[in-house]
Amino acid sequence: MAIKVLPAALARDPDRVARFEHEARAAGALNHPNIVAVYEVGRHDDVYWIATELVAGESLAKVVDGGPLEVGRALQIATQIADGLAAAHAAGIVHRDLKPANIMVTRDGRVKILDFGLALRRGISQDSTTMDMTGEGTVMGTAGYMSPEQVRGEAVDHRSDLFSFGVVLHEMCSGKRAFSGTSSVEVMNAVLKDQPAELPASVPPALALIVRRCLEKEPVRRFQSGADLGFALQASSPFLPPAAAPKRRSRLKWAPLAAVSVAAALAALFWLTRPLPPPRITGTVQITNDGRGNGAPILTDGTRLLFNLAFDEPRQVSLRGGESVPFSLPMQGGWLADISPDRTEYLMYRPHDTDESVNERYELWVAPPLSGSPRRLGDLIATSRHTLINGNGFSVPRRRGDIWDRHQSAAAWSPDGRQLVYARGDELHLARSDGTGDRKLATFAGYPFFVRWSPNGHVLRLSVSTGSDTASSLWEVTVENGQVRSLLPGWNQSWYTCCGNWTPDGKYFVFQSRSNIWALREKAGFFQRARREPVQLTAGPMAMYWPLPSPDGKRLFIAGYQPRNEFLRYDLQSRQYTPVLAGVSGDFLEFSKDGKWVTYVSVPGGSLLRAAADGSQRLQLTQPPLRVAMPHWSPDGRFIAGLSGSRRNQLMLYDVRERKQTLLLDRLSGCPSWSGDGEFLYFTSHLESDHWVSRMRMRDRKMERIANLTKLRVAGWGWYVAGPNNSSITARDAGTDEIYALDWIAP
Repeated sequence: MAIKVLPAALARDPDRVARFEHEARAAGALNHPNIVAVYEVGRHDDVYWIATELVAGESLAKVVDGGPLEVGRALQIATQIADGLAAAHAAGIVHRDLKPANIMVTRDGRVKILDFGLALRRGISQDSTTMDMTGEGTVMGTAGYMSPEQVRGEAVDHRSDLFSFGVVLHEMCSGKRAFSGTSSVEVMNAVLKDQPAELPASVPPALALIVRRCLEKEPVRRFQSGADLGFALQASSPFLPPAAAPKRRSRLKWAPLAAVSVAAALAALFWLTRPLPPPRITGTVQITNDGRGNGAPILTDGTRLLFNLAFDEPRQVSLRGGESVPFSLPMQGGWLADISPDRTEYLMYRPHDTDESVNERYELWVAPPLSGSPRRLGDLIATSRHTLINGNGFSVPRRRGDIWDRHQSAAAWSPDGRQLVYARGDELHLARSDGTGDRKLATFAGYPFFVRWSPNGHVLRLSVSTGSDTASSLWEVTVENGQVRSLLPGWNQSWYTCCGNWTPDGKYFVFQSRSNIWALREKAGFFQRARREPVQLTAGPMAMYWPLPSPDGKRLFIAGYQPRNEFLRYDLQSRQYTPVLAGVSGDFLEFSKDGKWVTYVSVPGGSLLRAAADGSQRLQLTQPPLRVAMPHWSPDGRFIAGLSGSRRNQLMLYDVRERKQTLLLDRLSGCPSWSGDGEFLYFTSHLESDHWVSRMRMRDRKMERIANLTKLRVAGWGWYVAGPNNSSITARDAGTDEIYALDWIAP
């Protein structure tokens, strides 16, 4: 019999006493040959003691000190540990501190698991033995043997012990620690982020598979019980004790058992190497409820979401949801670009100067969140790409009064906080976090925006606007050498694919394409096959943008836009707007010349429809995925022409007879249409900072402004067409903009 005594110095510590008693109760509840037996627990004055069976042998830590174990011996020890764990787990007990020092090996090769001082007992009864001695958020265990969820201070279950078992088995096979570092902090960081050290080539592949399976970062991808683990160990072992030399006739008797063993091994191999199931959304929770959520890309400091609004101050909302409130930055006229990895500073940008293009120049600034003065980062100047994306999936240039993905994350800190990346024209630059050491990293055939670092800091991913205002694709850059490559070569799901973020563990990269959210699996576990094609996570009438994984990776925060348009007629005499086709949500409405029919594009959906002027007799003319814009009737009413896009430019008049064109207006304008009598040409134009509907009388080229669109929040591209009875037609954006949280399963 062995006596374990709590030292007198520790006996005055209530927590240590409680843990000592907890160990006795946990181990005393178990009766298994591979778990040390507890005979009695007692106290004499201030001396606490536990009487256990005497284990004659040495700790596994001392055994492994001599170097890697022969594979057969390692398997015999591992199988017994797995059996002991299976018994503990069946009794509702999680060890939480499994390591070689807590495993004894007797002289005859039997294994005994010791020290249940950190054990967690769940789901057995409601008495004191069910108490969890460490609450969630407290890190308990031994560095290097803890599971990732233990390191993060999260709630654990029996699968945490299976990770620790994998570390122990790895050490038995290699003679070295699976995760190393010069300090406990470095070791725990390796547990969270790094893959284990390579096993020697002498380790059988089947055993190596088991080790890798145990050491998966996510509990769902490990063995799900100690019993399953023990079965896999036995099925993969060629070193089990052989039967006595049989007679020739007995070989046939053992043949079925051999076949079963082979089948079991193959089944275990299939389980370990099966392809991962695709990720999927399991629920949606609305975070904001004030219609402001679609203003700009989203950031989080771990407790709240922060987002910029177009031509307005940034706002904030709790991760739990509620009303968004203003978020005051420590400088006037600035916008939020990023939050430092240690959450102690904000990276901001402030306009340096402005031109008439869709790119603007910004100074980079840094400031602490609560107090202190902002400081500019040297003379760094970043450029930002401005793009509006409406519910139909189209993207158009910047226009005042619209909802923008303003300041598309033109700058971002590295994960270690030592560097920052920013966009300058068609270039991507790196600099130190204080603004010094600026250097060009890469050049693109377009404008880079929405730049993100990989969790390990070795790779940058970004969006590049190419070809036109509606074209964007995803690219990747290696930080060390500036090598540029397309992230999804040949993948052409949308002409506007952009704005991706990594999950905190680096397993997935989520991005937006065609107004939906997609996920790309970065890597699988050892010996498992990852799906390299992006998986579409969302579908439906709501357009979703700017996915941001939550700090724990269990949610995706997105900006969601529920598109709905309301057609309006503007009467030139009364100067009033009145609804047209009440209840119909659409875009690009135009009347036929006789005023009896209309054509428009449905919102959402983007299909072309024809209907009577009162909205009846609807006929759908096109089907998804074809999207139509700017439909126009032919003069005889027999045809409808539609475009897949439009670009604003100068207003030109083309004389068909003379075959020459004349400049009517040298100003940003669009959506030209004729009045019914042909006397006026209607169009949209930008005058100073305002957006107007104007018309030009053709006989004398006199132009007049009709309606100011700046505050109307017109739909889509802000189109206008001439309507019947001396009126013009447009659509008002009546959609809702909110932030949502998507619960998801990401294997």
